Amino acid sequence: MDTWRVDPILDRPSSPRLGLARFGAAGLCLRLAALRQSLERDYPLTIAIDFANAEAADGLAPDLTDTIHALLQEATVNAAVHAAAALVRVGIHVNGGVVMLSIEDDGKGFPFQGSYDLRQLAAFGVGPQWLARCVADLGGTLMLHSRADGSRIDITLARDCIARPVFAQPVKERVLAVG
Repeated sequence: MDTWRVDPILDRPSSPRLGLARFGAAGLCLRLAALRQSLERDYPLTIAIDFANAEAADGLAPDLTDTIHALLQEATVNAAVHAAAALVRVGIHVNGGVVMLSIEDDGKGFPFQGSYDLRQLAAFGVGPQWLARCVADLGGTLMLHSRADGSRIDITLARDCIARPVFAQPVKERVLAVG
């Protein structure tokens, strides 16, 4: 059996093209515009982004902005890759001390249907596990609505939650066994 070394990848969820380092102190609006442009180039996908209050979204703390960008990147890439979605609608609403995110796609949905919260997703071991873990670590809520013709994920985070850099994960090497 031969073993081939494959280039290192980040554990989750970024690719070098979408990495956070290039954004510096850019606000969420600019980051999501760049994410949309990159994903629409790489996948047969249209992404519609709705900022209820762009000024408030751009005024979020840098660590929270990084975290929201990562959560939305993961959700939109999942919709493109796993659900084969053609359209993803992303909503960002900052209202007082709360940030609400909504990601809805027209893909094939999850292999199960219905509405599930964080506790249920964890108990059944289904759904977007990385998103669920991140939201739970931040003390937020996540509700997944799955249908045969798509899904919607609603996330609520406190504006003052303690957001840790989600990209500070070790680089992993993937090894392929060829036999």
